[in-house]
Amino acid sequence: GIADYGNKIGLPTVAGAVLYDAGYTANPLVYAGCIGVSDTFTDQVSAEPGDRVVVLGGRTGRDGLRGATFSSMTMDATTGDVAGASVQIGDPITEKLLIDLLADAQHLYRAITDCGAGGLSSAIGEMAEGVGADVELSVIPLKYPGLAPWEIWLSEAQERMVLAVAADLCDELRSLCAIHGVEFTDAGSFTGDNQLTVRFSGEPVLQLDTHFLHSGRPQRSMVAEMPTPQRQQLVAAPSWLTQRQPTDIVLALLAHPNIASKANVIHQYDHEIRGATCVRPLVGAYGDGHGDGVVIAEPTEQFGFAIGIGVNPWYGILDPEAMALAAIDEAMRNVVCVGADPRQAALLDNFSWGNPKRQTTLGELVAAVDGCCSGSLAFGAPFVSGKDSLNNEYLGADGERHSVPPTLVITAVAHVPDAELTVTSDLKKAGNVLLLVGNTHAEFGASHAAMVCNQPIEGTVPQFDTAAPSRYATLHDAMRKGLIASAHDCTEGGLAVALAEMSMGGRLGIEMEPASDVYTQLFSESLGRIVIEVAFENADLVASMFVACSRIGAVSNDQHVLFSDGSKLSIESMLSAWGAQ
Repeated sequence: GIADYGNKIGLPTVAGAVLYDAGYTANPLVYAGCIGVSDTFTDQVSAEPGDRVVVLGGRTGRDGLRGATFSSMTMDATTGDVAGASVQIGDPITEKLLIDLLADAQHLYRAITDCGAGGLSSAIGEMAEGVGADVELSVIPLKYPGLAPWEIWLSEAQERMVLAVAADLCDELRSLCAIHGVEFTDAGSFTGDNQLTVRFSGEPVLQLDTHFLHSGRPQRSMVAEMPTPQRQQLVAAPSWLTQRQPTDIVLALLAHPNIASKANVIHQYDHEIRGATCVRPLVGAYGDGHGDGVVIAEPTEQFGFAIGIGVNPWYGILDPEAMALAAIDEAMRNVVCVGADPRQAALLDNFSWGNPKRQTTLGELVAAVDGCCSGSLAFGAPFVSGKDSLNNEYLGADGERHSVPPTLVITAVAHVPDAELTVTSDLKKAGNVLLLVGNTHAEFGASHAAMVCNQPIEGTVPQFDTAAPSRYATLHDAMRKGLIASAHDCTEGGLAVALAEMSMGGRLGIEMEPASDVYTQLFSESLGRIVIEVAFENADLVASMFVACSRIGAVSNDQHVLFSDGSKLSIESMLSAWGAQ
């Protein structure tokens, strides 16, 4: 659906992630986001008395009816009976016509809202705040006859916009709609009486005071039971890890569905539409290497923007606050690794959680929000948008309610000052030096190393490194000077997976230097760490720029990765494990 719709309206699908967990079996989560660029700023103003309520775009049908309610229902045996009518039927051609129209009509409307959750009831109800509106539903174009007034009012059919248009501008907008092939409907007026009146064939079917609608309803009082996560650090790698051979663990990690190549998914999408994708989701010598963030830059512009994603629901099972910080840190690492300035970034959040009426679940949400606030302040990156979907639970065969893992997806969008200076994760040249910036601790709680070793989700999850924001800024400055050949963040699977992915992407080998605690070095998932490749002659200079930086090895022409314990894996064997999914 995402690939088809995006392609037909001319949008590239450039970034994403795919995660697997048994908790999603009956309640799979799909997140979709859209990022746009505007060359002007128009302040959103309120509708004024006398403005017309204008509905543009697609026709109204029963598809999507109760969609917002359905998305927050607990799944059970009856879900299939209502699911079909609750999902909107998209029409990308109508959407594209509407997009083009609105680009040409910016001077013709005062306020605008899309018909999302709640359809016209939400869109018009929101715009009528403090002013009031009188709406006639019988004039709304329908996909088919027979809809009751309440169905027209609540339908969440797609591709519809509600505009507040001055009466003397309606004819010009109507003419522009005819040129673009978009339906124009004058559905009523904004009144100034602070009453939301809805009619059908002239007869009132609903009337609400807008003050009551927006401010008069009683607020819910809820009790949260805050989590008490374990945060005691280990001093060394646990025995369940050290009893295994590092190379066996690396191959198991590379084959894990959450880490293995997502090329078969990525190739279902067109990430080249518009010709503005500078750094793609797949990189390297053969275009099959794992990328961090992606970069979009208009062909006529020197600058662009990067998109990065952070998500790790398994951390949230143990420590929701730390999970939020980890997701922000990962998203920021991803944009920094491709050349974005972390000092010019904005964040988006998407929460999918269980039933917040459960005190422990609400406590997890509160802790995660606390983590989001702390991360935003640490990076100086504001949250500019977001969404939540609660009650993601299902009734299992055991008769018990089961929730999805506490899932928080963080998206970072950051300014790329020079699209010519972007960096990718694949190794570039034999003889270059590999440096690890950041600190490594024995942090294995909810790690993927624990998963492939069949360990339960327990222990202390990686904690946020307060020095990370300044470290990322320093790395960006080094990139602007052309000192960084490649960069890749350490995330699921730790340093071992990061190095394997860099090697596979560039089809170049690595010779690591010996280390004391090999297992912690290779498989810890400590935050705030990025592997960088630099020219041999620049290694000392670059290392001196960071407070926490260590030389871990060098790039070689040998088609193997020699790990710090002396064991090695061929690039071919790693590709075989990584690409097997």
